[in-house]
Amino acid sequence: ELEPTGALELKGFSGPVEAWRVRGERSVASRFEAQHEHGLIEFVGRGSEVSLLLDRWNLARGGEGQVVLLSGEAGIGKSRISQTLRDRLAAERHATVLLQCSPYHQSSALYPLLRYFERASGMTPADTPEQRGEKLLRLMGPEMAVPPQSVGHMLRLMGAPDGDRLPLATDGTAPEQAQTLQAPTDLLRALSRQLPVLLLIEDAHWIDPTTEQLAQLAVELSRDTRLLVLVTARPEYVPPWGTPANLTRLALNRLGQRQCVDLVAAVTGGRALPPEVLAEIIAKTDGIPLFVEELTKTVLQSGLLEESPDGFRLRGPLPALAIPSTLQDSLMARLDRLAPAKEVAQVGAMIGREFSRRLVEAVLRLTPAKLGEALDDLVRSGLVARRGVAPDELYTFRHALIRDTAYNSMVKGQRVLRHGQIAAAIEQLEPDTLAMQPELVAYHCQEGGQAAAAFGHWHVAGALAAGRFAHREAVTHYRAALALLPALELTAGRDKVELNLQMALGTLLMQTEGFSSAATVACHTRGRELASALGQTDKVVQLCGGIAASLWASGRFDEVLGLLGPLASDHPERLQPMSRVFLSILIGLSKLSLGALDESRALTDSALHELATMRPEERMDVSGVDPRIVALTQSVSISFNQGRLDHADASTREAMRIAEARDHAPSRSWAMSMTRWMAFRHGDMEASIRLSQQLLELAERMGFKTRLGSGRLLMGRAVVAAGRVEEGTRLLQEGFAMWAALGAKAGATELASIAADALIDAGQWAAAEAFVRAGEKAQADCAERIFAAELARQRARLWQAAGVAHAAEAEAGYLQAIAIAQGQGAGLFTLRAATDLAVLLHGQGRAAEAEAALRPALEATTEGLEQRDALRARATLQALHAPHAPHTPHADTPVRP
Repeated sequence: ELEPTGALELKGFSGPVEAWRVRGERSVASRFEAQHEHGLIEFVGRGSEVSLLLDRWNLARGGEGQVVLLSGEAGIGKSRISQTLRDRLAAERHATVLLQCSPYHQSSALYPLLRYFERASGMTPADTPEQRGEKLLRLMGPEMAVPPQSVGHMLRLMGAPDGDRLPLATDGTAPEQAQTLQAPTDLLRALSRQLPVLLLIEDAHWIDPTTEQLAQLAVELSRDTRLLVLVTARPEYVPPWGTPANLTRLALNRLGQRQCVDLVAAVTGGRALPPEVLAEIIAKTDGIPLFVEELTKTVLQSGLLEESPDGFRLRGPLPALAIPSTLQDSLMARLDRLAPAKEVAQVGAMIGREFSRRLVEAVLRLTPAKLGEALDDLVRSGLVARRGVAPDELYTFRHALIRDTAYNSMVKGQRVLRHGQIAAAIEQLEPDTLAMQPELVAYHCQEGGQAAAAFGHWHVAGALAAGRFAHREAVTHYRAALALLPALELTAGRDKVELNLQMALGTLLMQTEGFSSAATVACHTRGRELASALGQTDKVVQLCGGIAASLWASGRFDEVLGLLGPLASDHPERLQPMSRVFLSILIGLSKLSLGALDESRALTDSALHELATMRPEERMDVSGVDPRIVALTQSVSISFNQGRLDHADASTREAMRIAEARDHAPSRSWAMSMTRWMAFRHGDMEASIRLSQQLLELAERMGFKTRLGSGRLLMGRAVVAAGRVEEGTRLLQEGFAMWAALGAKAGATELASIAADALIDAGQWAAAEAFVRAGEKAQADCAERIFAAELARQRARLWQAAGVAHAAEAEAGYLQAIAIAQGQGAGLFTLRAATDLAVLLHGQGRAAEAEAALRPALEATTEGLEQRDALRARATLQALHAPHAPHTPHADTPVRP
């Protein structure tokens, strides 16, 4: 990197001379940039592809953000095209953010992002945390106008102090993944306000899960920003963001014969090859640019040719198979000709796509002179590229296939030895790597036959990833640790070690694979066996809670009670407070599903009381959500069914207060879901729709699969109520289908009933009847009874809409709904069914019977008197005494369902 000094008057020159001062080494952003540091051959055969990218850039630059997925097999030219786009944009004012994915860091959360900020800010391994923070702040600058919390999260992510930008959570929790990902998203948004941005994600087939989530956020952000997201990947990569309207898919084809000839000429510098040699190169490379380039270089270095005035000519007859048949053969031949340097290349390949001189030196223990000579040979051969100055040079294999060839050329015994040596060298020379990416050291220890050391590093890596809310990476690390456990020589404490791992893994699997997945259940079941054998009762409770969550989702409520009931009744005073909370919440949830509202209320109130008396550090999240919010959500459901609507509103507000104070996305989503419900009950459809949209976006970002379907359905209910019936009906149907596809049974009656009620109110009888049928089927398939009264009432409303001939069925249905609701103590459902029955009876001229059915239910209602159900009931009661014609609240033309 150079900086101009201005024109200088120098002795011996007639005029001023422009000069530059060397500031330091150039930091390259991508593997392609490193590989071609000494220049590129002529760009051949991809003009139309580059033109398309430039067209998408022009749209993005004008505010119509674009996403391009550039796919093709290895060596087809993806990186060359993206580099050419960058070259074409060099004269424009814009910003480029390059995230280079790595095959060796697919389990290292946000590795490409960390490398980008280290590169862009000039961080070095020798920097202190404070220096890293200063460089990052200097890079972002005050003009970026990024929220302080996002700056704080970025500083923490880069291993720097946040400067008190982030308040310490009162419960000691770390910022979760949503907050960590929001920070770079805010930076990207702020940058795009200043100038157009090219976000280049290279080699996405090697992307880690957390960076993939960040990419998905960037795709969403691109809709209305000056942002072009260009993703390069091999054909097998399937992006998670689906098919947004601004997505362009660009698949690269192989080069034609004419283009291959031009490429060979570019490699030879325009000097012609003998026709038979050129024909074999074209035949064996099959139109893949990298193969053409490498095979041509192999031939030039093979000794088969000699230069002539007209180009090259064969020294003799072309031997059979003199030109390798595959690229791997070609690369192996080139390595074999570098005998002393071959071992250096092999060790470098074991370290990774990029390797340092220091690590190779520590492993091979060569003299500096011999090592330098070998590295020079590799650079001259074009197999690797070098940057930096001794003794801190870094080397990069020109292509992943070169690295693979060097790695695969080693015998197994030699690999085991070298992996162990590499692990020791990293621990000694690169403490930052050990601290920030222990999974790399774990891998080398494992491949080096050092099971105990590998186990320890995998365990640390899992905890580190979980602390960063990189859940899928943490699952990978913990599973790797568990796989090594049988190989450890633990004479004592093995069960305790495995128990802690199974518990940590089970919590993560609930988030990544769901409560009911076979892996989650197996993990909790094994953990329960270990905890029982060790006599750790509180851990037994936690693990049984995980199993119970799966049973509940499957609609097996009696089994939940059979599993947890004995734990709750057998000496509860021996349990820790949080264990008692777990049991009260989970048993209370099953009681609620069975329609036992009073029992569920007592258990839920007990959990809330216990939580209120606990210290913050004693509380543990339930399924990743603040336990107070989980308990309050359950309390709201019970209060709603019982008709205690004012109490439900108060509990909702308390849950939102806790969520905002904690600033925890999963907990906030639960609280927002209750707030959305409250807005609907109060008739504020705009607020309900707005909150529903926010929750859907949050669920997509965080991967909350169970909330995508239910969230869509609940949004559809508000959209129908707002008068947009066609749109709302579609949302209801799509949401229920998405939810049903997850395979859970619990909650089906509630969602079906909610959808049916909204559609009946809108006069959409056929669509409503389909939901009532779905709810009745779900009720028959499992023991869920909490919405039995509502489904009976909705079936009666459908009979009433079918005409006078079915009035008897409708009346019987309303009476059945009232009986079920009264038996459960569901005051709200009693009021609804009594109101509908009064309307039916009033229409038949039976006003006295109508009043006898409705008045007791209305007088028993003491809360939510200004909400829709109480208002409708009072209006119906007043209509019974009006002098005009009988009251008919549903004026739609009756149709038989």
